[in-house]
Amino acid sequence: MDWFAPGDRIVIAPGLPSQEIRFVAEGGLLSLNAPLEFDHPDGTYIAVVPEGMELVEKDYEVPLSVQLIEDTPEGMIIDLTWETTGNRSYFVERSSTLKPEDWEPVTEAVDSNGYVSVLRIRLAPEDQSYFYRVRFVTGSD
Repeated sequence: MDWFAPGDRIVIAPGLPSQEIRFVAEGGLLSLNAPLEFDHPDGTYIAVVPEGMELVEKDYEVPLSVQLIEDTPEGMIIDLTWETTGNRSYFVERSSTLKPEDWEPVTEAVDSNGYVSVLRIRLAPEDQSYFYRVRFVTGSD
């Protein structure tokens, strides 16, 4: 019994930050149309997407640690630290309100090393009341 047929569109790890969408190139050992970006553990769910069903790529937020490095009258220096997956770019954003339309980029995309990324930011005194988040987008941003 073959679980997948050539041409099937599949979702690996559906709903998780490591979700990947691929097409089955060949049956048998599950040959895909492109390499996977993530290492998926044994038991990872794989779903066949029914023909005609639309898939929506999703933003994923990543847990973030904020550490105060220095606090002076000229401002603060903070480190933003988060776990990463190799070959992935992350986007650091900030907002003073948490409204979806108020998030703004802090830097250009940060490429990951596959372990932990740290971004050091110097804040002026007037810039010290922000919320921060790190996210990545599946597919291309």
